Amino acid sequence: MGSWIESLVDAEQMTQYESGDRVRDEDPPLIAADAPSIARSPRAVVGFIGRTERGPVNEPTLIRSYNHFRQVFGGHSPISHVSYAVQQFFLHGGRNAVVVRLVNRANRAMLRIPAGSEHLELEARQPGAREFLRASIDYDGLESSPAKFNLVIQRLARQGSQFVEDQEIFAGVSVQDSASRYLPRVLARSRLVMLRGGVPALRPNATPPRLPGEPTPYIEVGVRGSDGSELTDYDIIGSDRDKSGLWSLDAFERMDLVCVPAPPGRDHGTTTFLAAERYCARRRAMLIWDPPHSWITADTAIIGARESVMRSSNAFTYFPRLRSRVDRVGLPSVLPACGAIAGILSARSDNGEWEPGSETDPACKISLAPTLDVDAAKQASLNRAGVNVLTPTGFGGSVLTGNVTLASPGSVSELWQDLDKRRLALFILNSIESAGDQAIARSKEPAVMFEERVSLFLRALERRGAFNNARGESWHRPYFVRTMPEDSNEPETPHIRVGVMLHKAAGFLVYDFELARSGCRMLNSHELERDQLTG
Repeated sequence: MGSWIESLVDAEQMTQYESGDRVRDEDPPLIAADAPSIARSPRAVVGFIGRTERGPVNEPTLIRSYNHFRQVFGGHSPISHVSYAVQQFFLHGGRNAVVVRLVNRANRAMLRIPAGSEHLELEARQPGAREFLRASIDYDGLESSPAKFNLVIQRLARQGSQFVEDQEIFAGVSVQDSASRYLPRVLARSRLVMLRGGVPALRPNATPPRLPGEPTPYIEVGVRGSDGSELTDYDIIGSDRDKSGLWSLDAFERMDLVCVPAPPGRDHGTTTFLAAERYCARRRAMLIWDPPHSWITADTAIIGARESVMRSSNAFTYFPRLRSRVDRVGLPSVLPACGAIAGILSARSDNGEWEPGSETDPACKISLAPTLDVDAAKQASLNRAGVNVLTPTGFGGSVLTGNVTLASPGSVSELWQDLDKRRLALFILNSIESAGDQAIARSKEPAVMFEERVSLFLRALERRGAFNNARGESWHRPYFVRTMPEDSNEPETPHIRVGVMLHKAAGFLVYDFELARSGCRMLNSHELERDQLTG
């Protein structure tokens, strides 16, 4: 199977759809083989939000591996499961994680460096109890410049350790505001510290070794930082205006899945769920929601799921949680599976968002096991209640069975209770809008380019099997793209209707798009039976 980055257009197969020498009337107009196409995206982008050991706060950071995560956000921590979720994401095939660290009243560590009768006060750039900083001062090469000094800042792996995780050296820094390397300007570029208070009149006192050859003495942190309190719903939700919490993910154009790992022994509230699923609806992403800790048996999970008010076609959950088969000191006995599931879904999307899970798909690693086995009858009950089930495979791992969202039965289209179909629909809508934006920016006739690109895109999805379960008669295409009659009030704003057949042979999901100067946007959506289509 080809890479997602490759073009969806195969020129050899895009020439024409013929029966003998005659093109059938019901086929769409022929499209040139060299027409621009919508390119496949790389693997899914997954957002992880919560507390971490350290790192920037409310600054979404693209992470490419767990080692990269450790460099930026630290390692495993007893206050949060985010690090475990990210680790499992990469172990299970994920590639693109966007991590947002959140805090609640966390404090910064502080250094006080003597400077004559005053002190140079520095504080950690980021809050947290794991910012083990130290500093040294010397005047090497600056003996004739009484206002200048060299500053070394180090971050240690732990208190009292000699293992340096990060270091910054600022040479020739000055306490004079007219100098090109004036201290505040230099420290503005520091990753580790920032100035607290004013600049002392005299340069800081040197910290030379007591005797030649001895190690350089360092000034240790005088006031340690703190991790603060448990996150509240408000910390997680954040603010659209400040781009904090969930809203910080807006910094990334693409977002496919969002994980808000529940902290050890505690569940997130309904307020967080509602805000997260609405944010995902706006971004056309799916929320992976960890099950409540009260779901300790299949029966309690069935009852809890049936009574739950947490319902959304933009979210899905699972049962049970995972445990490690490896007995390791400090490793939690129970782990959320959201990261592993996100990695599996990300890897699966190489073949198509519509591909259902199977025992041959990527599965949870053999080092992880469901905390309990769920028999077939209770699996079916959980699936009907909107809960996917982690079930063991014959290969020692476990797979996610059920393929259901948290959509309320009977309250929305039956289609949106199907996880794979929901993900496929979101993928199609995001791709179409992207094609519309590009057509507006690149073409004098955006409607023509839009129709060409979207038709090629949907035709390629058809060839790859995206609509196989919805096909009716063999001659009928499971999609259409057509320009709507011109609006006399907005003659320069084309409206284009796109229909896709995802769930039944006789009906289409129909979306109307507007190609305005400001960009492409979806106006509305509805379902139509095939015999309701005209023109």
